[in-house]
Amino acid sequence: MNSIYRKCSRRVLRLVAREATNIFNPTTLDYLLIGSLKDLQAHFHLTPLLLPKDTMSVVTDTRFVFQPALRLSRTKGTVDVIITVGSQFVQITTVKPQDIGPGFRLSGTVNDIFRVAELEEAKPASSIDGDTTFGFKIDNGKVVMYFDSPRKQDVLQAIRSAKAQYRKEIKSAHSMDRLIRPDDVPGSLLNVSLMNLSSHDRTLRLASYNTIAALSKTFQFGIGRDLITAKEIEIPARSANLVRQISQKLAVSEPGLTHDFLSEFFIGWDRLSDEERPMSVLYMSPWLQNLQRHVILSDQDSEKGRDKVAAIARKLLETAIRTPSCDTCFQDHAWPVVAKDDALVDVFLDEMVKIALEYGPDATQVEAIACIATSIGSMTLRGKVIARLRKVLNRSSLRPTRALVDNAIWDELAVLLRICVDGSFDHRGQSQLFLPEIFHIITMTVHSGSSIVSSYVHSLLINTVHSLCTTFPLNDSRLTKLQTLMVSLTEPKVEVLFDLRHVASGDAPVRIDTKSPDAAMFSHLETITVLLQSIIELGAPSNALANSWRSRWMSLVASTAFQSNPAVQPKAFTVMGCLASENVDDDILYQVLVSLRTGISRFTDEGDGGLLIAIATTMTKMVKHLSPSSRYIRPMFWLATALVRLVPLPIFNCAVSLLEAVILVLAKSGVFKGGQMTSSLLQARHAARSLLSEMDEVFDIHFNSQNFHVAMSICLLKGLHESWTQASAMRVLFTLLEVISMSTTERGPTPQNKVALPYVLLLSAHATTVDEWRDRLWFAGSTPPMGLASPADTFDLTSIDQVEDQLLLCNAMLVVASFTTSDDVVQQHVLQFLLQFATRRPSVFSLL
Repeated sequence: MNSIYRKCSRRVLRLVAREATNIFNPTTLDYLLIGSLKDLQAHFHLTPLLLPKDTMSVVTDTRFVFQPALRLSRTKGTVDVIITVGSQFVQITTVKPQDIGPGFRLSGTVNDIFRVAELEEAKPASSIDGDTTFGFKIDNGKVVMYFDSPRKQDVLQAIRSAKAQYRKEIKSAHSMDRLIRPDDVPGSLLNVSLMNLSSHDRTLRLASYNTIAALSKTFQFGIGRDLITAKEIEIPARSANLVRQISQKLAVSEPGLTHDFLSEFFIGWDRLSDEERPMSVLYMSPWLQNLQRHVILSDQDSEKGRDKVAAIARKLLETAIRTPSCDTCFQDHAWPVVAKDDALVDVFLDEMVKIALEYGPDATQVEAIACIATSIGSMTLRGKVIARLRKVLNRSSLRPTRALVDNAIWDELAVLLRICVDGSFDHRGQSQLFLPEIFHIITMTVHSGSSIVSSYVHSLLINTVHSLCTTFPLNDSRLTKLQTLMVSLTEPKVEVLFDLRHVASGDAPVRIDTKSPDAAMFSHLETITVLLQSIIELGAPSNALANSWRSRWMSLVASTAFQSNPAVQPKAFTVMGCLASENVDDDILYQVLVSLRTGISRFTDEGDGGLLIAIATTMTKMVKHLSPSSRYIRPMFWLATALVRLVPLPIFNCAVSLLEAVILVLAKSGVFKGGQMTSSLLQARHAARSLLSEMDEVFDIHFNSQNFHVAMSICLLKGLHESWTQASAMRVLFTLLEVISMSTTERGPTPQNKVALPYVLLLSAHATTVDEWRDRLWFAGSTPPMGLASPADTFDLTSIDQVEDQLLLCNAMLVVASFTTSDDVVQQHVLQFLLQFATRRPSVFSLL
């Protein structure tokens, strides 16, 4: 019983268990679940069954047995298994019987068997990665298994050796050992004859010519009249034209021989000398044009026909990879034929990717495959590579991982990137038709994987810009700017943005925010996105094409951003924020708000703040371009305030930036005119009053008309505690103070608006110089006399005697709260504040 049978049995049992009278109901029928050869022999005599030897060899093929081992599963936890490696098969057998399903009381040993040739190593996700963990994938990652065993290296080595031996046996099978069918005769003899038609030996050339003539007569080939058997005819030596002409005529007149002819071609390839191989490629190439019509379409089952063509394509690609000396010949004769047929291009691309994945994305053979793809060079191939890259990125959401490099699609992604880089050089069609897709791929894959993949992404961008410079009709001004931009892409400060990790020794080190590495990566991505927008602006021959590119890019980003995928979703939101420079409507903002819920859940459940940072940053940019009449603009003030209170300091900067953006948009719209800031915002609070009230109780910070600004100051107070958040918190305090003071037209020695007192006190306490203190008071509508020369004199300007006891007490507590986490200068200011406070309002100070 294997896993597939177990799953199928569970479904069947659930169906029959619904009817008590069903004869297959497990309550009325005993089921025997056989999981080993021993169990089978216990119930059946195997000899009369005449089981095929191949079937029995699957079970008995046990060269190496590895134990202990655990199979890792998200749903079932860990399962004890035995890993058995044979010459052709790998078996994964559970140590203990496994239940078929709940309620059936049926269990049995699960034994999954896989062909060695189909197994590929898979890198475990970062969450389970360790010295003893390893994984395998089958069918291009559709089935992925992870294991943990102290004998990891032994298991991997046994499987690698079995795969290598299997490939060696396949390749070393001698052609004479195969069964030759009558249908094989024409293809075999034609290959032999065409191969020797250009031989140095006159007798061999004549024999080859006569053989072709005899075949044409015997099998009634359409070129029979062009070839006449003769004994003393002189065949020119090394006549490439003669060989090519005869092969071309045969390919046209006898397309039904295409599959047999090409299959026979590869059998004799290894026996050819280096001198003979170019001629063989020359006579083989004309037959490639028949593959689509006379192999795929001629077969009643198109899938079988496609499989036949795929086998020929694979052999041809492997032959080209193994024989670099024939690269020029393949480029001149074989690949141009493939490029003319879109159906062939599709098949060849599939086989190129499969071969590359077998070698591994970092293997030197992948470079050869990329060269072949470039040699084919059709627009169809380039488009399919880019489309496949997008599909691979989307497929990463099926088995999501936090990092793209941990995903099952990573190897295929790296291979396709390598192919795409070579095809991006100096090709106008690719840049014009697929520039948005290329930019989307760049932004979604940057800062992923090894430095090699980072170099692919960087090279893809440079090649694309080079193509725009060399193939697009740009005026001199734009062309000069674009060329300057392309040169700047190779500078160390730009290479760091692409995580290339090689900065020139003379350059200043790039500052990375160690408190929030996600924020640093997003900052780099924002810079790259702005750079790509500049490329669109400079490289587009017309505004219409530039707008088309931007629109297409935005649609690609939106489709990725609203799909749950921790590896690329935060990047998509970051790019969206940069692209959403105008026409931000409520519909798209609503979708972003829905995704924000996912970001908060992911942060609270998994500690992953990447998505939350990206969404908050995107909303900050979107709010700036949102209409003041939007239904969400005022409620977003309370959303931002809640985030400021809830998120830890590493994400604090993003939250306060959103808060600042909302305040500025509302102030610009005129909502706060006439001192209506507090009333307007408290009115918008009613929609979520119950939730916000609960939060007020938790944090013991209550917003009402009397202490609104004190509460806001307390929310921002935690940002003043650390150096990397202090600038953001101070900026929002300045913004609030400036908005409150906008209604003040006159200036005097004291702040004109008493509600600004909390902001005035906090900003004054954190002023390190007299000039800085005076500048901050100026924002509050105050011009202090020259006789006052210290931030501690702020109380002399605030009419402290006229402030209500409750408000004064709240402000004093606010200043005291910043004492313990501030530097010596601020603490000195706070102590001086308290001294004046105790002197002038002793009754209130006693309450403090």
